[in-house]
Amino acid sequence: MALHLSSTHRTESNQSRFLTLIIILMFMFLVLLTRLWYLQIFQGRKWRVFSEANQVEIRRIPPIRGKILDRNGLVISESRPSFDIVFKPSKMGPIPEEVADQFIKYMDVSAFDSLSLYDQMQSAGPNDLIVFLKDINRDQLARFKAHQYLFPGIEIKVSPARNYPHGKMGSHFLGYLGEISRKELSKLGENDESNYQMGDVWGISGVEKTYDEVVRGTYGSLPIVVDAFGRETVQEFAKDLLPSFQDQEPIPGNDLVLTIDSKLQHLAEESFVKPSGAIVAMDPRNGEILALVSKPQFEPEKFSRGVSRDYWEELQNDPQNPLYDRSLRGLYPPGSTFKIVTGLAALSEGVIKPEEKVYCPGFYVLGNEVKRCWNRKGHGEVDFHKAIVQSCDVYFYEVGRRLGVDRIAKYSKMFGLSEETGIPINREKSGLIPTEAWKEKRYGIKWVGGETLSVAIGQGFVQVTPIQMAVLVSGVVNGGTINEPRIAMRAQKFDGTLIKTYPTKIKKTVEMDEAIREKLVRALSDVVNLPGGTAYYTGRSNEVLIGGKTGTAQVVNLKSRVQIEDHAWFVAFAPVEKPEIVVSIIVENGGHGGSAAAPIAKKIIEAYLGITHENRT
Repeated sequence: MALHLSSTHRTESNQSRFLTLIIILMFMFLVLLTRLWYLQIFQGRKWRVFSEANQVEIRRIPPIRGKILDRNGLVISESRPSFDIVFKPSKMGPIPEEVADQFIKYMDVSAFDSLSLYDQMQSAGPNDLIVFLKDINRDQLARFKAHQYLFPGIEIKVSPARNYPHGKMGSHFLGYLGEISRKELSKLGENDESNYQMGDVWGISGVEKTYDEVVRGTYGSLPIVVDAFGRETVQEFAKDLLPSFQDQEPIPGNDLVLTIDSKLQHLAEESFVKPSGAIVAMDPRNGEILALVSKPQFEPEKFSRGVSRDYWEELQNDPQNPLYDRSLRGLYPPGSTFKIVTGLAALSEGVIKPEEKVYCPGFYVLGNEVKRCWNRKGHGEVDFHKAIVQSCDVYFYEVGRRLGVDRIAKYSKMFGLSEETGIPINREKSGLIPTEAWKEKRYGIKWVGGETLSVAIGQGFVQVTPIQMAVLVSGVVNGGTINEPRIAMRAQKFDGTLIKTYPTKIKKTVEMDEAIREKLVRALSDVVNLPGGTAYYTGRSNEVLIGGKTGTAQVVNLKSRVQIEDHAWFVAFAPVEKPEIVVSIIVENGGHGGSAAAPIAKKIIEAYLGITHENRT
């Protein structure tokens, strides 16, 4: 009986434990079910967003770069859409080589571009943007879209590219664009507000660089959803996933209006037929640059979305160096155009009277040294006026000897030679005006008298840029005001609303004896308009009174020490009575300034003042 009760008790105990276990399991299941309901139903949207937000990225939307316009509102640089094929490692990790191989195969990538692509893949950081192909055409775009499923993570990026509707025109002052490098990005520093990133495009040279902040614009941002292949899906879904994100529309860059007259620029370039040289046309009243030419030129549009290897090598291997801005950085002996300075210094310092005559037999003797005049037969008796008009070297040898090199240097520097003019593009050169102290410091030897004679006629150590000569002549003909050359007139919104102006800046004022200045200007006028003047047959106009000075600068090959053909100079201004334009021209190895450079200046001046061959009487 006792055994039966014990067995019954044990059975009931087991049943109780089983029931307890069932209750516990049911409770746990109920808790789990409740949790699942809570997560999937009550908080389902939240966790769906968490899950799917991994497919959302914030895309930077590039702005439209502002236009560059000439003084009359004509477009000389603008933006167009450009399609790039890109990959960002941070999205999917390093791209597999087999994917890159597929891309190269289907997109018909060249051998050079393939090597470049693999190099980028090896060196790119996780946040770098690898650009596979830049500025693809419509056929390439269609081919990529058709095979995009083969290239997970590779996508299309639309960027504004630069268009230069006039081709090479103004290539040096306009400059070109390029991608910002990692080194350049690091130089900007963390506090820089420009917000540049790797892959962004900015100005490398010219006004595109100097005024990059004006025309660049501000990037916008937009959330997008992409699938496993990097393709964009419905954008409204991205906004649902990130409801608090505020889209930011890109802000277009402002337009920049230049002082350049594009029609005059085109005429100047077309008129310059020699391979190399420069032209500067400037308004002497305010320093506005009207035309700025450097030959040879390059095609800035080929740099817009990354220059090709072939074109870059073509430019680098060209002995004429097309990328070099000769108008601002070319250093040349000014030749006889420098007699403007020497003559002004001589009369101002009183070392010679205007009417005093110097006899020119065709040569000049100083000690054991004999200096030749360009006219081997000689000019005979020469006063100041005739010396300028006929460019007599012997006269200027004599006044140079009386002045000494330091006084010549003093007047040169008064008019801005040997210093930067202040034009804010392309890192202009300052040139060289020698002094006795300069030579002793540079070479450790004393100055000798024969060197002064060379300086007096713009040879020897003297080096100037074409824009410096334009500033010099402007200062003489406007009465002594040395203006900084300016190429930007104003910044404005796309609708023409004014943002800022770039006013005339006066660097300094040179005090001159007005009677002396008038004698100099009259002589410069007769260089062009008096029979016997060195530009009489080539620079004279029947409609407007042009003044100027020719120059022929001797050139020696530094390697062979053999003299090669002279550089041809001409500096001009018009109208003589109230100048509105100054032109400075150098034709490299062009020979005589009167024959090679003066006709170009005449054409530019007549065009600017509205005179054409058709309306002549």
